[in-house]
Order: sequence, then structure tokens, then C-alpha cells
Amino acid sequence: MQAVAVWLVGAAGGWLVDGYLRRLPWEPGRPGGRRVPGVELLCGFLVLAAYQRRGGGVPGALAGLMVLLLVLVSLVDLDLQIIPDELVGVGVLLGIAQAITTGLSASLIGGAIGFFALAVIALAGRGAMGGGDVKLMGALGLYLGFPHIVVALLAAFVPAAICAGVLLVTRLRKGRDFIPFGPFLAAGALVAMFAGEQILRWYLGR
Repeated sequence: MQAVAVWLVGAAGGWLVDGYLRRLPWEPGRPGGRRVPGVELLCGFLVLAAYQRRGGGVPGALAGLMVLLLVLVSLVDLDLQIIPDELVGVGVLLGIAQAITTGLSASLIGGAIGFFALAVIALAGRGAMGGGDVKLMGALGLYLGFPHIVVALLAAFVPAAICAGVLLVTRLRKGRDFIPFGPFLAAGALVAMFAGEQILRWYLGR
């Protein structure tokens, strides 16, 4: 019964995600209104999985909220190539709440690693990565903490590099074309949330 209730809460969160997306200007000069089919179902299952993975309670609730945020960030960045500061702010609040429940030092280290790792890449790449990506990764570092932020970074960069290589080789994108990185950051964070412990145990136990 609890699983059904959590799924319904997640689906309601998906409805709110869809409502946020409706307000965005999907095309220049035209108000928003585009729907993302199935986002409520997707959010329901992801929130339920995250809640159960974190053992329920406050950690599970925070994980469910983070999943909703990651879905929203991905969809916005895919279509508009931006990550709004208001969404980053929500991520920071979730990171602070997580730090209170799990420990401040690991969260601060994770936030610093996430922020400065992408800041260096953004500066070196001269516009290849936006400021929203940098700020988002700092927020995710606060939430995930150290060393899980390292897992998230690797899980984001490896598929992103492969995808960019394929697009360039097939000439679907040119060297200076912008490729939204937010969905890869979100995917990396999900990998760290759901499988970070196993990945770290496997790596450290080799």
C-alpha cells in the first residue's frame, strides 16, 4: 500500500513537472504549452524506486524530490539549452537538507568537487559548457557528497563524450554546435544515487 501511495505522489510530481514545462517558451515568440507524454508515469516509477533505494523516510523523500528535479532539468535543457537558476536553487536546498541528515563535510567536499570540476572545463572549453551546468553540478555535489560525486561525474562524462563523438563523426553536429549537457549530468546523478555504493565497492575492492 505504501508503494502505491509513493507512486501516486511521484506521478503528482510528474504532473507538476509537466505544468512547469507548459509555461516555457518552446518556440520564439510563442507561449509554452507543449506536453511531454508519459512524464507522470515516468516520475511515478522513478520516485518510487528512489524512495525505496534510500530506505524511505526523510532520505527517501529527498531522493524522490531530487529525481523530479533531474527529470525537469533534463527536459528543459534538451529543448531550451538552459538550466534556470530557480531549478539550481531547488537543488541547493535539497543538498543542504541532505547534508543535515548525512553529514556536512562530505556534502561540502562533494559540492566543491562538482562545481570546480565543471568550472575548469567550462573555462577551458570557452563556451562549450554553460554556467547552469556548473552550478547544477555544484548542487548535485552537495546532495550526493563525496565520493559519490566522482561516480556521477564519470557516469555523465563517458556517455556524453561518446554521444558527442558519434554526432561529430556522423556530421549531425559541428564542432562548435551546442550539445545540452544537463541530461547527462542528470543521468550521472541517477547512476550515483542508485548504484554509487556498488560501483565504489567494486572499484575499491579490486
